[in-house]
Amino acid sequence: ILTISFSQDTTHVSWTGTPGELEAAITGPGVYSLDAGRVYLTLDHIPVEYGAIHIVGVDPGDEHPATIQPALNWEALLVHTNNELFTLIGDDAELVLKGLILNGTPSDYESNMSNLHAFASARGARNKIVVDDCVVDGVGHLAFFTMGTQTDFHFTNSVAKAFTNGPNGMFYGGLFWGGGSWMGTIDTLVVQNNTISGVIGEALVIYEHVDYGLVDHNTFANINMGVVWYRGQNNLTVKNNLFYNTKSYGQSTYDINNWGVWQPGGHGQMSIMPSYEDPYEMEQDGQFVDMDNRNIKYHNNVWYHDHYMIDYMQTGPWSWTDEEDEYGQT
Repeated sequence: ILTISFSQDTTHVSWTGTPGELEAAITGPGVYSLDAGRVYLTLDHIPVEYGAIHIVGVDPGDEHPATIQPALNWEALLVHTNNELFTLIGDDAELVLKGLILNGTPSDYESNMSNLHAFASARGARNKIVVDDCVVDGVGHLAFFTMGTQTDFHFTNSVAKAFTNGPNGMFYGGLFWGGGSWMGTIDTLVVQNNTISGVIGEALVIYEHVDYGLVDHNTFANINMGVVWYRGQNNLTVKNNLFYNTKSYGQSTYDINNWGVWQPGGHGQMSIMPSYEDPYEMEQDGQFVDMDNRNIKYHNNVWYHDHYMIDYMQTGPWSWTDEEDEYGQT
């Protein structure tokens, strides 16, 4: 039985252990508090269709913070819509997550299963996603991304770690993707006071442009590609960050001629390269961006490779063999 108690401003969702109780409790805009030391199992995503939904974990004290985690259905399948926890659908919808653990691994995980593709995506106009004082762990590909227009994204005082995409998706992963091209557009991007580690892909992909972007006082550790995708960015300031074992993928024999991950002669930890786009690129929200006159500032950042990383980088290029399965796929 689902039990919900009400205060003046907050709906408290008490935990019973029944999968699906969280999405049943969230019936519309409002503030929802979750109990510390509990794991709220979801059977489907939670749509944010209008207004603002705030989900806040109560002070955990000596317990772990309230956790949101996907569960398998009665057929032992992960069937979350869009393969994510939250989907912002309506224009001007807002999602705030504070004091939580977001776990992308299904509760009854088996070795042949995939984790959630994402924790939240923005798909309307002027959506806002705020993540503060959270741990996001074990997402399959993109922790957060936008397919909408004029999205705001704030990720602060948090940890993102242990991305799980594998060899077939080793460049399709990251904390946040968007900013034009085939994805949605961004008004404001703030990534501040976080630790972001174990990313298989770029930590941040900004394809073309943000109106305002700040990446400040973060530790980026064990990122197999770059901290920021090297061909995007506009109106972005990256400062006071530690880059530890970033671009740790090395170089394979496929990169230059097949995938274009690295370039002949290589490029540095914080290098910026010309965009693929035309000098004036029209974004989905109607803005014109001069991609030959971008505003990008990097300062007070430090990068470091430990001796294990240095030893690995001094080995020759690595390779693998493509094999076809029974369906003719490589």
